[in-house]
Amino acid sequence: YLLTGPLETSNQWYAIAKISGIKLIESIRNQFNKDYVSLMPTNLYGPGDNYDLKTSHVLPALIRKFNDAKEKNLDKVEIETTKIGDHYDAEKKRVRVLEQRMGKKSLTSISIVCHEIGHALQDEYDYKLLGLRQTLVKKTLWIQYLGSGIFYVGLPVILATGMPSLIFVCLGIALVASIVNILIHLVTLPVEFDASFNRAMPILSENVPEHYLGHCKSILKAAAYTYLAGSLISIFNVRNLLILFRSIRR
Repeated sequence: YLLTGPLETSNQWYAIAKISGIKLIESIRNQFNKDYVSLMPTNLYGPGDNYDLKTSHVLPALIRKFNDAKEKNLDKVEIETTKIGDHYDAEKKRVRVLEQRMGKKSLTSISIVCHEIGHALQDEYDYKLLGLRQTLVKKTLWIQYLGSGIFYVGLPVILATGMPSLIFVCLGIALVASIVNILIHLVTLPVEFDASFNRAMPILSENVPEHYLGHCKSILKAAAYTYLAGSLISIFNVRNLLILFRSIRR
C-alpha cells in the first residue's frame, strides 16, 4: 500500500513528485467534496520506447509478445494433452503434452512444456535442422520399423533357418536401419539443444524465479541427452550386427 514502506532508491525523486500529486487530489476531494480521482497511466508506450523483454515495463513487453506471436503465427499453435509422449506436431501445429504433466506446476513439467514450445518456435523460424529431421523420419520410417522387427523379433528365427542368403539380406536391412537411426539421432541432438537452451530457457528466464533456473537447465539437459543415449545404442547395434555378419561369413 502507498506510503507503508521505503521509497525505491533509484527513482525516489519521481516517486515523491507522483505522491505529491496524488495527495493534492485527495485533499481537494476531501476539502471541497469534489469527485476527483488520480488517474495514473503508468507504463506508457510509444515511438522510442523500450520493448526489450528483459528490461522494459510491463505494457511494452506485452505489446512486444503480442506482436511477435502475430508475426510468427504462434497464435495458431495450440497446446493439448496426449497419451503417447510429449512432442510437437509440426503438421497440425500442436504442442502435445502428457495429461499428467499439464495439471502440474513442477519444474519438470514447466521445463518440458517450454521445451516443446521451443520446437514450435523452431518451426516458425524455419530452423533447418528441424526440417531435416522431420524429412529423415518420414522418408525412413518404413526401414526403421522393418529393421527393428528383424533385429528384435525375427533375427533368431532367421538364423535358425540356416539360409545364408536370407540371413545376409535381413542383416543388411537391420544394419541400414541402425545406421539411419544413428543419423537421425545425430541430427536430433542439436535440434533438442537448440529447443532447450536457445528457445525454452529465455521463456523460463522470464517466468521462473532465478534461483530455480539451474534446476530447469538440468532438466532440459537430461531431456536432450536421452537422444545421445539413443545414438550410442544405435552405434552398439551396428557394431553387434557387423560382428554377427563377419562370424556368419566365416
